Parts: sequence; structure tokens; C-alpha cells
Amino acid sequence: MKLNDFQNIYLIGIKGAGMTGLAQILSQRGKNVWGSDTPDVFFTDQVLKREGIKVLSKFQTKNITKKIDLVIYSTAYNEKNIEFRTAKKKGLKMISYPQALGLLFEHQYNIAVCGTHGKTTTTAMLGYVLQELELDPTVVVGSEVEQLGGNARSGLGNYLVIEADEYQNKLKYYNPQAVILTSADFDHPDYFKNQTAYNKVFKDFVKRIPPDGVLVACWDNKNVREIARVAKCRVVKYGFKIYDLRFKNIKLQVPGEYNQLNALAVLTLIKELGLEVKKARNILEKFRGCKRRFELLGRVKGILIYDDYAHHPVEVAKVLETARKEFPKRKIWAIFQSHTYTRTKVLIKDFAKSFKEADQVIVLDIFGSAREKQGTITPQQVVKEINKYSKNATYHGKIKVVVDYLAKEVKPGDVVITIGAGENWKVGEGLIKKLEIRNQKLRQRI
Repeated sequence: MKLNDFQNIYLIGIKGAGMTGLAQILSQRGKNVWGSDTPDVFFTDQVLKREGIKVLSKFQTKNITKKIDLVIYSTAYNEKNIEFRTAKKKGLKMISYPQALGLLFEHQYNIAVCGTHGKTTTTAMLGYVLQELELDPTVVVGSEVEQLGGNARSGLGNYLVIEADEYQNKLKYYNPQAVILTSADFDHPDYFKNQTAYNKVFKDFVKRIPPDGVLVACWDNKNVREIARVAKCRVVKYGFKIYDLRFKNIKLQVPGEYNQLNALAVLTLIKELGLEVKKARNILEKFRGCKRRFELLGRVKGILIYDDYAHHPVEVAKVLETARKEFPKRKIWAIFQSHTYTRTKVLIKDFAKSFKEADQVIVLDIFGSAREKQGTITPQQVVKEINKYSKNATYHGKIKVVVDYLAKEVKPGDVVITIGAGENWKVGEGLIKKLEIRNQKLRQRI
């Protein structure tokens, strides 16, 4: 089966970052692409609109017509979804997002970037470097990247670069020649029982890298070291203690030691591919980052408002450590929305220890995602656990309540960071609007 065999392609759950990226590539390759999703607002709404891809903001039986040649569905949806059931009943050809992404692995040098943390930025960095080296790569990344023109690009060059997600063992659909493995800290407890099961998915993946391929592995992570031992290909190590002197002290525009590590992974692979390392390094120093990765949303009267997608305890801690290093004397507000009930419940003690660099923590209601609408853990329990270590957390629940509270409490010089994979970014946008309106009214009075 080849994606080129289909012309009219319908995507169920089209607003997901990966799905939007795939939609862009298919559209750029001349396919008639459209799809459906919930009416909720995502960053991908603007991407899809810009690309001229039609989105139906409601799942309905009537959306599944005879015109459709192929249905691609997000793994967030199954038989419970009305469109999924209808397409299956009508006998339409159906494949999942990872299956479709795997079908892109044709007649190119395929590179997969995987790991618990850092895979989005590392994929974006690598795609950007290959683009600026004029190698015209095809890239699929899980966030909007301004310098790539979206969260995907369809190129005619020899390289395909994808962000490869381990959740639900999507990795089994991919067969790359090169892999970057950034980390392997236990995550997705709704699917993986423990660290052993989590590692196994990565082990099975790297075993499939052909003998003439390469695994670029972060040697700072003990689980990565264990996983790398089963690889049958060449293993190239990178880390803060293992580096080529040519990679030292890269002057990035994106902050944080973790981004230095991401850049190190990219340069290590660039070297292995026999490409121009010095030129790649210069390109990386111009990389401006991804949406929702320590993204500055706005600056209003000396108040800085950032947003970050961090939704694992390690990521939360790193983001706040970076913020503290960037703003050592400013008050830091962490606005946290935990993502999925299972992750929150299993990793709650680790989450609780992640906020020590924040001066004030505000916890929102838990974001359950399309797969998980409710659970046995509560945001009040999250607050209680955080306060065992930091004693700086309070629960405020809804986004509007948090916006109103912050508008009254934040002062010039404060730094506000919304943290989480849900919709807490709306707090930042809402706060900016409220502060701007307030300042406008003050100016009018003056």
C-alpha cells in the first residue's frame, strides 16, 4: 500500500499536531485533504487555515461520504467515535496516523527522533539544519516551527525526518536508517505498566535499525544506555561529558541546558551523515525554537508571560530551572495543568518535587485528553503533594478564574509561565489581553 494510491484523504482528529503535519505533507503533494475534530481551539487551527485545509468542527456521520478514498484516524479515536464507526461500516480503507506516517518511509534516507523529552525541538532543529543546508528534506514535527513554515514540510530531497512517538507503540510502524534517542524516563502509565515495559518498546525499535544504520544515543540517560546495548547498528554517544570540541558552547537563541543537549544530538548526527558540521552549527545558532516550548507569549508593563508544553516531572523541573537561571531575581509564577489522570496519579510524587524553582504555583483542573475524561486523582491532591516540598501551591480550577486572579496579583518584573500539554496556554493569552485592556484604561484616565 502506498499513500500515492489515494487522492481524496480524510483525517479524523485532524487538529492533532502530528495529524496536521501529515495533512500538510499530503496537501503539498497534491492530495485533496480535509478532516474533522472537536470545536476546541488548537494552535494547529491557524496552520490548517493557512494551508487551505478544510476542517469540520464536529464529528458527524454525514461527514463520511463516498468521495473519500482513504481515512486516516488519530490514535486518540476508536470505535467510540461516530465517524470511525461509520467509515468502518461503509468499508472504507482506514489506517491510523502512525501507519500513514510509516508509509512515508519510501525511497529516502529515513531519520526518526524519539525519546520521552526533547524530541519535538530536536526534530525541528534537525529539519531546519537540513533545510538551510539546501537538502530539501521532508519533515514532520509535533509543534509549529516558524522557520519550517508550519509543523511539516514536504521536500524532494533524500532525507525524511519524523518525530517518532513511543505512546501506544507507534514506533513499530517505522523503519528508519538513523535514530536519535534523547531520553527514556517512564511515561504514559495508561499504556506501559512500568519502566521495563517502556524500555522494551524502544529496544524493539532500535533493534530494527539496519547494521549499516546509526543510533545517536544520549549517554547522560541511564535508560538510554540500557536500550542502546541491544542495537545491531553503529551506536554514537552524545552528552555533556561526551562531545566533539567543535560542538562546545553553542550560542543558541533558545535557552536551557536541555536545548544545548538537543543541539548536540543534531550535530552528532550531522557529523555521522558526512555533512558540514561547522555550517550546521552556524545554522543552529539562528534557530528560534518551536511553539509552546519556552515560548514568550507577551510582555505587558514589565510582566513576562511564557508558555511551555512540559507535561512530565523531568520537563517541568527543567523548564523552571531554566526560568530561574534566566531570571534569578524575578518572581516566577508557574501555572500548571496536569495532563491525563493516569500520568498525574502515577507520577504525582515526582511532579510534587518539580516546582522548587517557582515562587508561586497555581494548579488548574486536570486536562484529561480525548482518551481519558475522568480519573480518581484530583487537582487538590496535586496541590497537597506540591506543598509537602515547596509550600507554594494553590488550586484555582478554571482558566477564567486563574486569569482574573493573576491580573490582580502579578506585578511589573514578574514572570508567568503556563506549563502543561492541555489548554492552559489560554491563561497566558487571556492574561495578556486583560493586562493590555487595564493599561489602556489607565492611559485614558491619565
